[in-house]
Amino acid sequence: MSITDTTSYYRSVDTNTSTRPSSSSSSRSLSSVKHYVIPPIITCEKDRAFLKSIYSFIDDELKEVGEDDLEQRYIVHKAAFDQVIEYVTAYKPILTAIKSEYENCISAVKLGKEEAEYLTQQLKKKATEPSTVNNLVKRSKDLMTKIEKIENDNEKLKTKLEDVRRRRSIREQEDEKLRNPPPPEVKQERRNIPGLTPEEQVQEEVLLKKLRQVESDWEKLKEASALKFAPKNRQEELKAKLNRKVEKADELKEKKELARIKRHKLQVAVKAAEDYLKQPSPHQTIGETVSSALAKTSFEMKDDVAAEEDDPTKEREAERMLEYIDRFNELLDEGLYESAAYHAAISPKGILRIPETVDRLKEINEPKILMIFCEALCSTSPAYKQPVSGYLATVCVQTALKEKDMDALSHWVTQNQLDLSEADAELIEANCMCNSICTCRRMQLSHRIYTSLRLFDKAAVCLARISHVSLVVSFCKVRQLEVDSYIKIIKRLPNMDLVLEMLESNCVKLVDIFQALDEEKGHLLLKILRDKEILSELVWKDQTTSSNVWDPIVNNMGDIDLLSTVIVGDIMKAVRQKTFKSGENKSYTPSSSQDNTSVADSENSYLGDLESNCS
Repeated sequence: MSITDTTSYYRSVDTNTSTRPSSSSSSRSLSSVKHYVIPPIITCEKDRAFLKSIYSFIDDELKEVGEDDLEQRYIVHKAAFDQVIEYVTAYKPILTAIKSEYENCISAVKLGKEEAEYLTQQLKKKATEPSTVNNLVKRSKDLMTKIEKIENDNEKLKTKLEDVRRRRSIREQEDEKLRNPPPPEVKQERRNIPGLTPEEQVQEEVLLKKLRQVESDWEKLKEASALKFAPKNRQEELKAKLNRKVEKADELKEKKELARIKRHKLQVAVKAAEDYLKQPSPHQTIGETVSSALAKTSFEMKDDVAAEEDDPTKEREAERMLEYIDRFNELLDEGLYESAAYHAAISPKGILRIPETVDRLKEINEPKILMIFCEALCSTSPAYKQPVSGYLATVCVQTALKEKDMDALSHWVTQNQLDLSEADAELIEANCMCNSICTCRRMQLSHRIYTSLRLFDKAAVCLARISHVSLVVSFCKVRQLEVDSYIKIIKRLPNMDLVLEMLESNCVKLVDIFQALDEEKGHLLLKILRDKEILSELVWKDQTTSSNVWDPIVNNMGDIDLLSTVIVGDIMKAVRQKTFKSGENKSYTPSSSQDNTSVADSENSYLGDLESNCS
C-alpha cells in the first residue's frame, strides 16, 4: 500500500468519524473502499494527530523534492520512519531492527551499484588500452622522425653559420686593413748623417746627442703644427664668429653715436632754457630759443662727424688692437707663456682681460702661468680704475688658494684690487683646514669680505675662529644684530664659550639657544650652566617665555634640574603677576611700608623655599 493511498484512506476515515455514521453504513463504506492492507486501529486522538503530522511532513518534503531524485525521497521517508520509531515506544526495538535491515540492504545495493560502475570504467579502460598503446607508439615514432629532421636542419644551419662567420671575419680584417693601413717599410739606406763626419757617425755619444736634438726638433714641430694650424672648418667657424662680432660692434657703435647725439642735444636744450630763464629775451619765446640753439648745434655736429669720419686715429686704434691680439697668439705659439700672460693683463681697454683668455691659459697646463696672469691683473687694476670682478676675481681666488699663496691673496683683498662676492668668501672659508683657531689667515680674509658685503652673521663666525669670543659679542653688538642672526651664528659654530658669552651679555635667551643646539650640545650646555650655578638665574630672568615653549625642550633634554627650574620660574611669574594685581601678598610679600630691599629679600627667601621643596 502506497503512502498516497494510505493518506487518502485516513482522510476518508477522519471524515467518516467526524460525521459519526452507523455501524452498518460504515461497514458498507469500508467494503466499497479498495485498500491493500488494513491500517492499524486508531484508539486515541493523539495517535490520529501524530499520524496526520507524519503524512503532512512527508507531503511537504516531497513537494520540495523532484520525482527523479530517489536519494532525497529515501531521506524523507527515512526521517519519517525515525519519527514513527521515536513515537511508538512499544514497537521501537522491532522497528529499529527492521530499519537497520532495510538500510543495510539499501547500502549493499548502493555499494554494488558503485562497484558495478567502477568495474565498468575499468573494463572500458582495459578495452581501450591496446589502442592507446598503439597510438603512443605511433606518436613516438613520429616524434623521433621529427627530431632527426630537426637535427639534420641544425647541422646544415650550423655549417652555414660557420661559413658566414668565416666570411665576416675575413671582411672585417680587410676593412681594418683599409682603415689602418700598415706603416710603410723604412728603407735601409746607407747615407751619411747630415752635419756629422764619418768619424763622428761611429761614436755613440755623438749619435745620442744628435738623437736628442732631432727628438727635440720633432716635438717643437708637432707643437707648432698644433698651435699655428687649424682645420678648415675651424677657420670657417672663427671667421663666422668674427663677422658676427664685427656686425654687433657696428650696431653698438651706431647706438652709441645716436645716444651721444641725443645727450648732446638735451644738454644744449637745457642750457638754452636755463639761459633764457636767467635773462629772458623780449623778441623770442623759450621754444624759439631752444630751437635756434638746436639748429646751430646740428650744423656744428655735422662738421664734427665729418671730421671724425676723416680722422684716421680710430682705424689705427683698431689695427693696434688686432696687432695686440696677434702678438698674444704669437707669444703663446713661441712658448713665452709668462710674457703672454703679462701681455694679456696690460692689454689696451682690457680686450684680453676676459674669461676666454683664462680658458686659453688653462689649456696650456703650464705651472704658475695662471698665477702670473692673476698677479698682473690685480697689479694693473688701479690703471683701469676698477677692481677685478666677476669670473676673473673668482679665478684669482681659486688660483691663489691652489698655489697656497696667501700673501698675494691678502694683498689683493686688502688693497681692494678684487671685487669679491659671497661665493668667493665661502670658497676661502671652506679652504681653511685649521682645527680650532685659524692660523692660515683664510678666516681673516673671509671676515673682511663678509663685513664689506654686510653679512655680519657669517663675519661673526669667521671672527670667532680667529679671536676671543668676547670680541665676537662686541662685534655683534656694534653691528646691532637681531636674535635670528645670533641663532644662525650658534648653529654654524656651536661653541660653548661663545654661547656663555652671549648669555652673559643678554644678547639671546637661553630657550632660543636650546632650540638651536642639538641634544648632545644641549646636555653639554646644561652641565656647564649647572657647574657655574647660573642655570636658575638664566631661566628665572626670562619673564617672557611661557611654559608651553619650555615643555618640548624639557621633554627632549630629560633633565630633572631643568624641569624643576622651569617649574619654579613659572611659580615665580605667577606670584609676581598676582602680587602686581592685588598689591599685597601675605605669604611672601612684605607690607607696603617696607622698601625695595626688604621686598627683594622676602622674594629671595620665598624662592629659596620653593626651590628646596621642588628638590
